[in-house]
Amino acid sequence: KKKKKKKKKMDYTATPGTPTAKTTRDDDSVTSDTTYQSEHNVSNAVSEYQKQKNFAKVLDNLCKIGMDGMIVISDRGVILRVNGIVLSLLEYLQDELVNSKINKLLPKYHRSRHDGYLLRYNRTLCPVILNHERKGFHIVRKARYQGEPEELRSIAIALKVTEIVDANGQRYFVGVIKDERVWYKNEVHSKIVKQMFPDPIYNEVMKHKTNISGKDDCSVVFVDLVGFTSKCEAMKPSEIVMLLNRYFKIMDEAIGESARFIKTIGDCYMYVCGLECCTPNMIKYYDHPKKAIDIALRSLELLKQNGFELNVRIGICTGSAVFGVFGNKIPVFDVFGEVVNIASRMENLGTPGSVTVFNNVRNLTQNFFEFRERVVDIKGMKGKHNVYDVIGVKKRSDIFRIHQKVVA
Repeated sequence: KKKKKKKKKMDYTATPGTPTAKTTRDDDSVTSDTTYQSEHNVSNAVSEYQKQKNFAKVLDNLCKIGMDGMIVISDRGVILRVNGIVLSLLEYLQDELVNSKINKLLPKYHRSRHDGYLLRYNRTLCPVILNHERKGFHIVRKARYQGEPEELRSIAIALKVTEIVDANGQRYFVGVIKDERVWYKNEVHSKIVKQMFPDPIYNEVMKHKTNISGKDDCSVVFVDLVGFTSKCEAMKPSEIVMLLNRYFKIMDEAIGESARFIKTIGDCYMYVCGLECCTPNMIKYYDHPKKAIDIALRSLELLKQNGFELNVRIGICTGSAVFGVFGNKIPVFDVFGEVVNIASRMENLGTPGSVTVFNNVRNLTQNFFEFRERVVDIKGMKGKHNVYDVIGVKKRSDIFRIHQKVVA
């Protein structure tokens, strides 16, 4: 008899309320694969959500820590985030800007074209507008009353736009906004402060460093107007200011880049030659006594050429001086030391239209200038002292003969 093949028994199970289902032993693997795939999808979804959440947090922090106004928009021009600086500048509330179109803040000319700008960028990805600061751009603040013209609401800003791409390749644009009115004030302020200090000292001041000081050999010069007080008695205040302004401008032209203006004391103008921190490129010039006399003679010539009605006395002394920045409320760069006091005494002992120098200046420059000696009492110094009036510049032939003797 032929043996009959045994058929595998099939299990038929039925779930209550459902049609009878036919299952095999392979159902367990199918079920496990489905479960794994479902868990993987959930994990990816959680991961993507976490990435988006972290990215949103980055954008929030970026807006919070920004020192300037910041606006974040989507690639379709929808405002996603703004910081408090933008809100105060444009006088909007947070809810009035977020989720609205950026066109709301643009002037009429750009408002109708902005969507086209975004479409063109998304198609070409040509970064023409990115990472370039545009000055003179205008943005429109909120109307303060109904019907306020747009021209009155337009604010000039400096705008810089950059692009951020998240993990999914979604593009966002971050606009950094600076109010040009504030920027202009800061620029003017920075320029004024820079003029108050030599470049190395200015850099130290801007770093908020304290105890900025030093010591160096230099030549100190005082230039004082003769008869200024008596002349002012018959002048109006505006005329006095105009006279002093004219005088100080001539002195500024005379010293140029060869010396450092320190301060004015009434009608007295003080400058210094030879301080290393005050010279271009921090180069030390050891011929500062000669430079000081050259500038003094040049200032006398310029005052005469400009028809200045008052004469001046000039005093010069060379020596070691302490310099630094003094004061907290209004920091001032100044120079102190015995050399400053003696230079002031030289100016007091001088005669109108003359340059009077101390003995050490004459010793260092006698090869270049001719002097007339005087013996005087100097206030604060014991005994008699020699001072010298500069008569003129020695001829080149005399200087050449002196140079030959030195070489020999």
